[in-house]
Parts: sequence; structure tokens; C-alpha cells
Amino acid sequence: MNDLLNDEEEGDSEFLKDQFPNNDEVPLVNYTEPSQPLPENLDWREYGVISPIRGQSMCGSCWAFSTAGMLEGAYKIATGKDTEFSAQMLVDCTYGFKNYGCRGGWPWKAMQWVIRNGIATRQSYGRYLAEEGLCHCGPKDNCTIIYPTSFGDVMKANKTAMKVTLATYGPVSVGINSAPKSFKFYREGVYDDFDCGRF
Repeated sequence: MNDLLNDEEEGDSEFLKDQFPNNDEVPLVNYTEPSQPLPENLDWREYGVISPIRGQSMCGSCWAFSTAGMLEGAYKIATGKDTEFSAQMLVDCTYGFKNYGCRGGWPWKAMQWVIRNGIATRQSYGRYLAEEGLCHCGPKDNCTIIYPTSFGDVMKANKTAMKVTLATYGPVSVGINSAPKSFKFYREGVYDDFDCGRF
């Protein structure tokens, strides 16, 4: 999950202009109504699919951690292997896809880059710096790179599409508008603020 921080929101109006993909850029997840009932509850943590929580520090890289976490879950489901992917690589390398490093970004744009270039493991790329670094991992760098083949966008405000996607594909990357003042004091339960939807 990622949150749009105040400095990410206020820092760049260009950044907010194209926050949501259109279907030419990212296809909707193709789902059909399930023939079998979906589970009432599904907690991917119980299956060891959710990565440990990692902190972004003062860098607005929530989008990179959200993307890496989603990929780690999909990779664990597909291979059974626990692998930590490099959020730092996404911070460093996805500028050409209109992400802005520590000033914010979007998981769908990071995924467009990953589909084209792959994503390195954290171990082979290097530790998280909490700042923008030099994009690397060329052929001479000997990085371990994984190449996902596809991704999609879940239909907005469609609970069934979200449930089917979670049950079929695994964890998803989501964002939340953390700009409303009420979010600063949120502690537990379902967060509900009218201003949160104005994103």
C-alpha cells in the first residue's frame, strides 16, 4: 500500500495530472465472475506471501515500496521463493516513465518500466538509500533481474473485481490520499473521510 504524502501532492502539479492510467496504457485486469464462491476471508500473510514492512524514511518513495511488495507477493505465489526486490531501483530508474524519485511516483508507471526492463533483487542492486541514486544494473553489474510479463489495473470501485483479483493473482498495489488532516490522527478501523476521495 502506498500513501500520497503532502509534499508529493503539493510539490508538482504535473505529477498529479496523469495519476491514473487509461486503458491504452494499462489494461484492466481481465476477470470473470467466479464459478466457485470466493473465500469470505483471505489473508495472504497466513500464506507467507506478504513481505515484511520496510520504511521509506524521508523519501517520498511509498509508490516504489508498494510496487516492489506487490511483485514480491506475485513472485512468491508463482515460485514459492521469498525474494526482496529493489525499491531503490524503482526510485533511481523510472524517471523516464514520469515518476519523480523521492518526490513521488505511481506504481502503474513503475510497472510499465519493470515490464520493459525487469527488476533487480535488493541484494544485487544494493541497499535502500532513502534518496535518489544513480540507476545501474547493466550487463556488467551482474544483477539478478526478474522479468514479469504483465500487469493490469483493477476496475475502480468494483468490489467483485478487487476480490477476484486478490484471490486469483495475489496482493495488489493500492494508494491512499493521506492529505486530509484526519488521516494524521488515524489509528484503527475503516478510514472514512469525504476529502480522501478527492484524489
